Amino acid sequence: MNSGTRIPETGKSRLISGAAAVILGIIVFAAHIIRFQSIEMPIILADEFGNIANAAYLAGADWSDVISRVGYYSYGSSLFYLPIFLAVNTTDHLYQAVVICNSLMICLYYVFVYLTLCRLYHNSPKPVSAALAFAAALYPSCICYGYTAMYETALLLTFAFIVWTFASFCKTGASPYIYLYTVGLGYLLMVHMRTVGVVAVGLLMLFKLLFDKKLTRKQIVICILIAAGMFGLFLLLKNYFYSSLWESGTSTKDAAEVANTLSSQTSKLKILFSVQGIKNMLKLLVGQSFYFVTSTFLLGGVFIVSFVKMLISRIRKKELFRFSARFNIVLFIGAAYLAQLAISCVTFIKILRVDQVFYGRYTEYIFGLIMVFGFMQIKKHFLRIRELLLCLLLYIIHAGATEFLSDKIKQSLAVPNVVSVTALYRYFDGAKFNAIEAAGFTIVCFAVICVFALLTYKYISLIAAFGMSGVMFSNAMLFTDEYILPLNEIHKNYKELGSIILDNHSSGSIDYYSKPENINLDNMVKYELLQYRLFDVPVKIYDEKEIENASADVIITDMDVQPFEQNLFGRYNILKYRGEIVAWEKTDKPSLNIPATIFYTLCTDRTDWNAGSYTSRGEEGYLVCGRGQSLPAGNYTITFNVMVSDEGGECGTDKPVFITDVYSAEKNVQYGKEDVFSGDFKENDIFQVEYDITVPENNTFCEFRIKVSSGVIMTAYSVNIEERKVAD
Repeated sequence: MNSGTRIPETGKSRLISGAAAVILGIIVFAAHIIRFQSIEMPIILADEFGNIANAAYLAGADWSDVISRVGYYSYGSSLFYLPIFLAVNTTDHLYQAVVICNSLMICLYYVFVYLTLCRLYHNSPKPVSAALAFAAALYPSCICYGYTAMYETALLLTFAFIVWTFASFCKTGASPYIYLYTVGLGYLLMVHMRTVGVVAVGLLMLFKLLFDKKLTRKQIVICILIAAGMFGLFLLLKNYFYSSLWESGTSTKDAAEVANTLSSQTSKLKILFSVQGIKNMLKLLVGQSFYFVTSTFLLGGVFIVSFVKMLISRIRKKELFRFSARFNIVLFIGAAYLAQLAISCVTFIKILRVDQVFYGRYTEYIFGLIMVFGFMQIKKHFLRIRELLLCLLLYIIHAGATEFLSDKIKQSLAVPNVVSVTALYRYFDGAKFNAIEAAGFTIVCFAVICVFALLTYKYISLIAAFGMSGVMFSNAMLFTDEYILPLNEIHKNYKELGSIILDNHSSGSIDYYSKPENINLDNMVKYELLQYRLFDVPVKIYDEKEIENASADVIITDMDVQPFEQNLFGRYNILKYRGEIVAWEKTDKPSLNIPATIFYTLCTDRTDWNAGSYTSRGEEGYLVCGRGQSLPAGNYTITFNVMVSDEGGECGTDKPVFITDVYSAEKNVQYGKEDVFSGDFKENDIFQVEYDITVPENNTFCEFRIKVSSGVIMTAYSVNIEERKVAD
């Protein structure tokens, strides 16, 4: 464990090393924002919305009615975003600013990893430390979570800060470092409550330092007071945010239903001690540890072997409390990972999704430091060749067990939410995980790393570090281009809808009416995205049954809300629809412009939801809008916006289109006559077909129909129903 003789540095070499480290830091920033211009909307998940909602709340936005439907999440990372939310009162560029903020956090993470390596391996060339810190900062999830604005970026930064302060105290003994270390542990809990494993291990390390005689009683008393103060602050702020946002909007349901409270987590312990719970725990340990060693190119496995070897050796020699800065750091990081692995497995003890078996989000913020320390263990020859081969053999056995496990569970579980497996994204195909391919690729990478790490020329290991960086960056870009960017394009529907609402009713009230079963954790994206876009306009969510009492300037409904069933005719008209939701505005005239996709159809094959259209399939039949809808008595003008084309060529008089007046399915009565609407239509031109009708009785259930001849492809885009004044 001897660190060797320190190599003296000249002023020129220090300048070159510093310049190299700065250049790599700039590249880290550039790598993290390379796709940010294409990301204009949040890649919303419940925990992401929970994250940014705290910052929005402190900036004056009330999102309580929406956020109370998602689980409670901690608030620490929100504080990093607060300056952005305070400075910007529109979301046009706010999310891109959040991505930049995340990139800056990863740059600081790179700095702390680099400084930690310089502290502990001061006899190694600094460019090697910079290259390894660079690799850690390009771990795929670092980039992808930066785009999704989840709490991982703050976890990465805070954990690296904690390790640096701990290493600095161990090397210098300066009191400020250990106090900052304790503050960091408290802040880690604020970033996410499930870091309790790391926090517990970190506090225990304080007592180890006391037994190592490196920490005085006065210092540990101050540390305990700091820890108590941070815990008190954590509870104070937690209760503040929880009561202001999550709890205050729970009028339509039990507050106990809000996920991620203490009771919702401790209930999982009952499952843990069942037979099925023990089986699931073993599955999770196999899958998640495989994800750990694979995503770190087997360096995670090397680190664990080295960690266990060092621990056993110390215990056997009764030297557990013989002080060594490097041993203390390895002990802290190794024990922290194992504690978090246990917490992650307990959290997902029910195994609801395939990716939960390989879940890394509760441990990945530790992976970067484990990876670089594993590399240094090889480089410094702390592991013999036979130990590396043993590690390789155990991994191959592990890979076989993982492949068997993934095959066994793939049919019983849902398709993975790949956000949690970003470092192995290329090996997921639907609900199946190809562990053998992942293992083979990892073994090849590991062999290359070992060759370059063990070569004696002092800078040759740079090739391995930069090679790892390139592979990980390409995987991050694959995930970003195939998952994040397409999802962002879909989410722009809500950005456009929010913009239209703001343009028309910038200061009005907005209410959302939805079926109760749609207001749940699994279907919150549309509410969250819309609330984010509207930002400082509170969106209140109501049961669809209450829509009869709607009075807001703008109301929003799900796409399947029927305007006549809900008595919206003459009160609200459709302002715009996008994605799965519709915005309605108050109207002072009896009219209704309806996208065709809101209605039923008897003759449809292709539906374009973004265009809001129904398309016939070339058979004779009816395109039906408003099937079984109630219409008050009166005189109306019905206008269809349609487009026709011919399967065999130009549409003409030989392929007439029949327009049918309103038909009462209830009474089998047709109001008006069936007219032949024919002509030399230009193919694929949108045109209007208009006709007048009279409905003699109130509450007549009507259909608005277009009869289509065989061979004609007709697309209906919208139906406009407007009351027609008839002269006396």
